[in-house]
Amino acid sequence: MVLFRPYASSFEESMGMLKLFDKTQDINNYLIDYHNFHNYLGPNGDEHILNGSDEEQNDTRNGWAHSRIIYFGNVPMGIFDANTLRTVRMPHLTVNNDINGGLKCQFSLLNEDYIFFLGTDQWSEHSKCVGFKCRLMNQPIFQCEDLPVMRAVFRQAIETFIARTAIRNVGLAKAVADFKARRKKEII
Repeated sequence: MVLFRPYASSFEESMGMLKLFDKTQDINNYLIDYHNFHNYLGPNGDEHILNGSDEEQNDTRNGWAHSRIIYFGNVPMGIFDANTLRTVRMPHLTVNNDINGGLKCQFSLLNEDYIFFLGTDQWSEHSKCVGFKCRLMNQPIFQCEDLPVMRAVFRQAIETFIARTAIRNVGLAKAVADFKARRKKEII
């Protein structure tokens, strides 16, 4: 899985526009379409108008251990990380309409099944996004209020959850492996 966030006026705004991709080439396709760079492509559309920096940085604010800047020429377009979650597959996200007029999405991530709902609360006029592990439906693991009931906003909330959960789990697995390696050296 590849993490991408565009440049924005603040870190929080940038992270609010987080996107997830299966491979780095998908970022190029997204940026070419989003910014309409089609006129800059060669006749075969195979020229690389976007390129990543060679310098990796560890961004401790969000856990991206291998951040790189992606450029259009010499203009920075955003930051991507293709290595931190390279072992994690991007789940297939299909957003469906809920019977109550809201939205729902069910997906699998790191051998866990999740289901998310977004809709207007019947007792108040506020919308609410709630996520659950499918095997533990009595306790929400994600909650957010006052989101517009729109597919793009719902998908953005889910992708942010996926990125944070995957980074936390990958980091935890790395810490456990490091601990076991140190422990093994101490015993020997």
